[in-house]
Amino acid sequence: MVFCTGEERNFSENMNNLLHLLLLLYSSMYGFLKGEPNFILLITDDQDLLLDGMVPMKKTVELIANNGKTFQNAYVNTPICCPSRSTILTGKYLENTGVVNNSISGNCSSLAWQQTHEPHSIAALLKNAKNYTTYYSGKYLNQKHWLVRMYPQHLPENVEILDSIQQHRLESLLAVDELVDRIVQKLKVLNIFQETYIIYTSDNGFHIGQFSQPWDKRQPYETDIRVPFIVSGPNVPRKTLETFPISSVDIAPTILDLAGVDIPSSINGKSFKKELLSEKTEPFARFISISYKGEANQNSIDTSCPWTYDPNLSECTLDQWCKCQDSRNNTYQCYIYISDEAIYKYCLFEDAENFTEAYNLKEDPSELKNIAPKLNSCKYQEKIKVGRFLKCSDESCCYSSE
Repeated sequence: MVFCTGEERNFSENMNNLLHLLLLLYSSMYGFLKGEPNFILLITDDQDLLLDGMVPMKKTVELIANNGKTFQNAYVNTPICCPSRSTILTGKYLENTGVVNNSISGNCSSLAWQQTHEPHSIAALLKNAKNYTTYYSGKYLNQKHWLVRMYPQHLPENVEILDSIQQHRLESLLAVDELVDRIVQKLKVLNIFQETYIIYTSDNGFHIGQFSQPWDKRQPYETDIRVPFIVSGPNVPRKTLETFPISSVDIAPTILDLAGVDIPSSINGKSFKKELLSEKTEPFARFISISYKGEANQNSIDTSCPWTYDPNLSECTLDQWCKCQDSRNNTYQCYIYISDEAIYKYCLFEDAENFTEAYNLKEDPSELKNIAPKLNSCKYQEKIKVGRFLKCSDESCCYSSE
């Protein structure tokens, strides 16, 4: 079974729907396939890892993490809502889904998406291969149009609003935690908890004041791209920590692999079934691709920033010292090299200067020392490769993640 849940503030209604569906499916002879594992995929919106996003989640940790495995190096392949969810649902990089931002023009739940990629999502593949009953609840790829869901604009007097934002985020996660508890308890009542994989993660991380930026995602830093990732289910070792690196494109092939469904060759991600079910972590080395396509352009840059810059009217406020001109205009491609001995990040920005950033995350986890200017000349071969990836499409985007 594949269940996707939406963002925190709509969680209660969505989870009630999911709980009712669990009961309905169980009462139906077609609800659960005998001998096949069930899957519940819980995706929160903007839940960070580095800013203590899991601190309020005591029940989630007790019920899922303590009954399963926590992946400590889980990354999204793009730190923005709709493109990230598209990678989760399809196992493909944004260069191959064509979903580059949260708008319909950016291919977010567009007709092209519905006709081209939706028929090949996890749910469709499970249903077609093994007649799984599938269900989505809550935010699918993105929320309703911004004008429909817009809240009154607040005008804080100073940057202390950031503390309030963090407090409200943690409060909302308490509600998520309670609802995860309700799901698990319902699974136990139905006597199917032991045969159900529960995957809990987020579509992207979040920053609140880091790098002189107020609050948002979209950036290539660890706050924005690392996410919580915990899994429980059949044969998953209990109370284990896993350092093997994974990313959002790996979720779809892993679910298919666990279900015994052939993984299509068009999927970019790799199954981590072996690492999920193993007791010990073997030595590893892997590249992970992170990319973002900027949503702004030269015509959107205005000296009266932020009010005419962003149609959502919510990204910046005048007293936040916000970098409005750049906040949505960062088109970049990054590769993260992770082994059991080292972690390096290399990013190339698509601008007139081909600006680069590189960090040794073992020595500089806060990403304060850009070592790109000090890299020797042979490293520029990687720069050329990254630059080509910025402009790739289809099969040319299938950069090896090994």
